[in-house]
Amino acid sequence: MGAKVTTEPQPEFKGTTEVGSTVTVEIKDNEGNVVASGPATVDENGNWSYTPNPKLPPGSYKTTV
Repeated sequence: MGAKVTTEPQPEFKGTTEVGSTVTVEIKDNEGNVVASGPATVDENGNWSYTPNPKLPPGSYKTTV
């Protein structure tokens, strides 16, 4: 998946996985500092979503799932 650009301070990250899986999302700033992380919610169909809280300040980030 390539780079995505948004101005949304609380973007929703989402995807699909196997039912019963655990998905962890980690968001780092340009200096490699973790600014948000946590488990994603996985539903009974394997769809997952994660919204960072608190809001991300303007800048560039790298997201690992």
